[in-house]
Amino acid sequence: MPRHSRLPIALTFCIMTFTFARTALAVDIIWSDSNTDQILRAPLDGSGPVVELYGSSDYPGAPSALSPRDVAVDGDYIYWADFSTDQILRGPLDGSGPVTALYDSLDGVSSAHGLAVQGGFLYWTAFPNELIQRGSIDGTAPVVDLFDLVDDDLGKPYDLAIDGDFLYWTGITGHILRGPLDGSGAVVELFGVADLPGGSHYLRGIATDGEYVYWTDTASDQILRGAIDGSGSVIELYNAADHPGSPTNISAYGIVANDDFLYWTDGGSDSILMAPADGSGPVTQLYTASPFPNFLVIRDSAGDFDKNGDTDGNDFLAWLRGDSPNPLSASDLAEWQANYGAESSLGVSLLVNGVTIPEPTSGLLLVFAMFTAFARQCPVLAQHH
Repeated sequence: MPRHSRLPIALTFCIMTFTFARTALAVDIIWSDSNTDQILRAPLDGSGPVVELYGSSDYPGAPSALSPRDVAVDGDYIYWADFSTDQILRGPLDGSGPVTALYDSLDGVSSAHGLAVQGGFLYWTAFPNELIQRGSIDGTAPVVDLFDLVDDDLGKPYDLAIDGDFLYWTGITGHILRGPLDGSGAVVELFGVADLPGGSHYLRGIATDGEYVYWTDTASDQILRGAIDGSGSVIELYNAADHPGSPTNISAYGIVANDDFLYWTDGGSDSILMAPADGSGPVTQLYTASPFPNFLVIRDSAGDFDKNGDTDGNDFLAWLRGDSPNPLSASDLAEWQANYGAESSLGVSLLVNGVTIPEPTSGLLLVFAMFTAFARQCPVLAQHH
């Protein structure tokens, strides 16, 4: 078939639109506690109870010194970085065990802090060595140094987040940085010390939502926001005065963005907090049961590949871009299909050139076949992030 005759078909699917109801399906909040060496879980709405998923006795080899830091989840496992044992670990999402050490110091892991998972890979910060590293979710791939930041003078990398094709991380002395997910390009400073309000800085947690980057500054007890492309000014969303109960000791730490809300840990008041992402308040205290909550993650419904708190058409686009745990796999597509609108009576409705295809199974099979054939011809899908 001549190339020009295939173009209308490709364009047909490029302009295909989804009609759906957003279904908020986020379930739990999971965090690490570096005082009790636990991985904990509780309902996202603050209703409790707080449950221990893993503790010190679950670690392989029973190490004497532990310090779990950042946590990440996919559809099957919880992953976390341990600062003291120089390990990247994982355990089943339900807490049933066993815990497996995927990588350790023999693989080049050193004092790991921030951690994120996407597309079959784990990404983490090696805090003292000033590295951003990558390994596979099953521990079979060798550890790769994506970015060596020793000579950049942009602060040790603390936490990191993934958005589209980029990694975002905090440089502790006052820098918000970005680099390509595959480590192929230059590191870009989105915001620096001169852009931040206040005097001294100690940046820790970082999160993204596709439009903004959010981070915590422990030195100033602030939650801050800037445009994801580094344009415009940095805005203070919340500070110590917004904290419920006005505690005397505040230390904002890990942060995640979920739908229209921010969730963060406070190691000073031993709290898990929540507030609107636009800074309008109020700040709500969800939990105080953890002695030192460190980093946190939200466990969403299965099929929520863009990690924004719902399983919808955007997650299908994420699957098309290869941003699901097993990129472009039929199993991930089936997971999305099974969980799309799980708490809604509405299913997928695909509108293709004015013809509605409402039946999920046959519609998805059609989409799967057609998009596999034509995705490369569709600049909208290729550039959608």
